[in-house]
Amino acid sequence: MPAIPEGVRGAIVTGWGTALGDKVAARGVMHGAGIPITPGAMAALTGLDEARALADGLGYPVMLKTLRGGGGRGLRRCDDAVQLARAWETLPEESG
Repeated sequence: MPAIPEGVRGAIVTGWGTALGDKVAARGVMHGAGIPITPGAMAALTGLDEARALADGLGYPVMLKTLRGGGGRGLRRCDDAVQLARAWETLPEESG
């Protein structure tokens, strides 16, 4: 099993997420199977405050991804709390 690259702090895996239709469920399946996953949310985030708390705990940069939208849609790199807030506001428009 390949190691998670050094310097990657948080992300949601999209390949398995697309295959299973739900990125959060895919993370749970992979984690339960012992497949290494990058640190990140294990449940859908319900609000910006929750996203900020998680990002503060992980450390920036983080990737923010909608539950819907494939091919990179709704995927945003956030280098700080200001970018996270901006990205959070645009997610509904990008989720398709």
